[in-house]
Amino acid sequence: MTAPRQHLSLVAGVAGAALAAAGCGGPKGWKTDAGIDAGPGCRTNGDCALGEVCTAADGGPGRCGPCAKNGQCLPDQACSASHACAFLPGWGDQCTENGDCPLDQDCKQGLCAPLAQVTSCIRNRCPSGQRCNQQNQVCEQDLGCFFNADCLPAQTCNPGTHACVPACTSQNAGQVCLPAQKCVNALCIDCASDADCGPGLTCNVAAGRCGGENACYSNADCPAGQVCSAETQACGDPPPPCASDDDCPPGESCDLPTGQCQSNACLPDVFDPNGSEATAAPIQAGETYTGLTLCNTDGGVEEDWFSIPLQSGDRIQVTINTDVTGSGYAFDVQLRAADGTILQDGNLVIDQEVQSSATYYLRMTDGDPQTNYGFGVLVSHGTPCPANPYEPNGSAVQAAQLQGGSIGPIWLCAGQQAWFVTSVPAGRSLTVTLGCDPTQGPLSLALFAGDGTTLLTRNDSGLPTETVSTANGGRVFVEVTGDGQDSNAYTLSLSFPNGG
Repeated sequence: MTAPRQHLSLVAGVAGAALAAAGCGGPKGWKTDAGIDAGPGCRTNGDCALGEVCTAADGGPGRCGPCAKNGQCLPDQACSASHACAFLPGWGDQCTENGDCPLDQDCKQGLCAPLAQVTSCIRNRCPSGQRCNQQNQVCEQDLGCFFNADCLPAQTCNPGTHACVPACTSQNAGQVCLPAQKCVNALCIDCASDADCGPGLTCNVAAGRCGGENACYSNADCPAGQVCSAETQACGDPPPPCASDDDCPPGESCDLPTGQCQSNACLPDVFDPNGSEATAAPIQAGETYTGLTLCNTDGGVEEDWFSIPLQSGDRIQVTINTDVTGSGYAFDVQLRAADGTILQDGNLVIDQEVQSSATYYLRMTDGDPQTNYGFGVLVSHGTPCPANPYEPNGSAVQAAQLQGGSIGPIWLCAGQQAWFVTSVPAGRSLTVTLGCDPTQGPLSLALFAGDGTTLLTRNDSGLPTETVSTANGGRVFVEVTGDGQDSNAYTLSLSFPNGG
């Protein structure tokens, strides 16, 4: 297990300051690059007491003390009104990787969280306002970038705005930068000094932008206890935290982990757009997918499609996780073949064995205006279902002709049905006996009149041996069906005893 990093809590910071004032603490010693003890002082925040920051001094070691701006703290911290670095709501140092947490939890934002509260990164994509933690493959609150490695290969990190922006070069500056901007160190900038800005404006050198004297571009620019408004580029008091939905304006709800109000609008999930078979998002066996949405707006019904390759004999089990209480609609999930055939249609569970190696599709729908859901996928590899000599005989039109006697054992593959037809001699009745192993899945036996649709008799007992009889002469159809999920071998016997 990786040791959690130093927890710079507000309480510990205040206590550390008190100890220093009492002569029991103070800045730790630090060493030069050559390993020589340089005496009291600091080089990084890690050299200081909890909650304190290291303020650099010209020509020597810095001094530990209270923070004055958010930018002096770590990215997942802010400088509190008490001038101590403290974790942002929903962040901590309980873990650094998933292996630090129990098996049913993942590491999200430094805290162990139940899997139901974690959204996995899909193709490095996360919902709006979040970014993918590449180490743990979970979506976390987007706190901005702090290193170029936080950005995509063609981007660079603006150290002042903490935003990933297109990286410029001498060759592409004309396309990447605005006409009045210059390309400096792969970054498009408006200014390098106050002289590059207009009257009354100053240059934020880190961001390369001109603005008012107190303009901010991120929370890091703000004094202790304040946040930066993206609309006004001015620092101010943070919005009050919420404890319930009642604390939020209409159309918003309270996100309890962060204590912040957020919009109730139904937002696209990380797989969108995947509203058709052609745009189906690929998924993998053994994975659990969370944080998904179905948004039905303007009278339309959204569909989510997913694709998964399966081999002949594979059994796929899909379990939907969604809140069905109070819903006026039923969640619907279908397993489909590439030709559009619906292999199984269910509400919250799919359990189906497939008979050919191909790509299969899951189609999700729900009639509610907004549905939040997730699902897990399990695939077990089985033995491919053997073909039988009477195929194709999956309908009355394709029924295989039988004269009497016994056939089998032959296989009825999962999701299939088998049809046979026989002619009953005049003055005779028909008895059909079906034999099977019920542990492989139940089978049913039915007899139909000569039109292939009028039911004469049926046996759904699921017993090892099932028998049905009819006294009608002429042509009779025999149908064998299963549970749709399992393959089963069976025998079939036809006899024509004297009519009564």
